Amino acid sequence: MAGLEVSPDVHIYDDVLDSPGAYRAAALAYEFQTFDVGGSSWRGFASCQETELIDWLRAMRPDLTPTLSLFRKSPYGQIEPNFVHTDRNMGDWTLLYYLASAPEAGDGTNFYRHRWSGVTESCAATEEAVAQE
Repeated sequence: MAGLEVSPDVHIYDDVLDSPGAYRAAALAYEFQTFDVGGSSWRGFASCQETELIDWLRAMRPDLTPTLSLFRKSPYGQIEPNFVHTDRNMGDWTLLYYLASAPEAGDGTNFYRHRWSGVTESCAATEEAVAQE
């Protein structure tokens, strides 16, 4: 299966799992909690073990090493406290796999590019620099 390369850093793959409904049901069986990370509350996360998705990733992208696996469940109507953020302190790359059975229009992830500089990720090295960005 070939992925659609949106940019050198973003790849989109379709039809990754054989039974996404069964995978979703297994994911929903986990205990979802709120974690405090760097002073911010991250709601609706569950730590998960090795999964079919990790197996697919290892086969498709052997150049990547999974180091942190989480499921996330967002309650309907939740105001997103971390709307614009970076995952850079969580690893070298991020894989997103959407399990919503009937997503609302506009659901998903947005990627941003700074209009004047063209920057697509934070370059800040300190908490103060992050706040200034």
